[in-house]
Amino acid sequence: MILLSSARGERLRQELDAAGFAFRPVPHAQFSGVGEGVTATLYKSGKLVIQGQGLDLFAERFLGVHASADPRPSVDDERIGTDEAGKGDYYGPLVVAAVYCSNADIQRLRRIGVADSKQLSDGTVARMAAAIQVSTPNEIVSLSPLEYNRRYEETHNVNVLLGGLHALAISRIAKATHCRRVLIDQFGSIEHVRVGLSREHAELELQTRPRAEEHVAVAAASILARDAFLRGLRELSEQFAVDLPKGAGEPVDRAAERVLAILGAERLGNVAKLHFKNTERILRRFGPTR
Repeated sequence: MILLSSARGERLRQELDAAGFAFRPVPHAQFSGVGEGVTATLYKSGKLVIQGQGLDLFAERFLGVHASADPRPSVDDERIGTDEAGKGDYYGPLVVAAVYCSNADIQRLRRIGVADSKQLSDGTVARMAAAIQVSTPNEIVSLSPLEYNRRYEETHNVNVLLGGLHALAISRIAKATHCRRVLIDQFGSIEHVRVGLSREHAELELQTRPRAEEHVAVAAASILARDAFLRGLRELSEQFAVDLPKGAGEPVDRAAERVLAILGAERLGNVAKLHFKNTERILRRFGPTR
């Protein structure tokens, strides 16, 4: 990932247009061009994300840099990165992933296009997750909706649940890699993570900040977490013979009529996080006493 000024971004768009790149609409992007073995997407934030097999040639030709050169060496360094998925989704599990990146891993993962999973399609996430899992030390932990609902009744705090999952993933990968430095994508107080760490890992150097996916280890963790969430959602859909959509908006509510017809209100917690406001709306619209 590279940050570009508005003027430099517009110049790049013109250069790609002249080179015959095909442009496509991408949410929150100024443009996304496809050509010469790469996809180059410039987001409104100024972040340029480049994916594909022709990274080196693209970087030299259009950016004047080598793709293997780290434009911000202070951002990417050896450490464990963690991120979660499913926190804002009514259906499906809550997942946390941790990835350890050595200095050698960093450039390799950047080369294959590892970036914040929110910038990638579900298909790309699945392909990258498969590559990350076989090549990079990682841990994935999750709570099924049933377990999530049980633990939420005890804590009434999603961040406490997340802290426990982050701590579990970090403990496992720290033991395997002996890495002491950890970067966590910010979700709440870091103390929720510290509470979950055993004495053995009490001296880990924990850091949390928003948009931590700028670090390749956290970006890789976001891909693994997102992929595991999507797989969990598909497995629940197949198990209960009902299509479970992502998110927590109107499509989720619309799907609920079939969910309740198949499961009944008493088993909604098998697939859904019941403390969401969706539950009240769904039962009011489609429940047995409506």
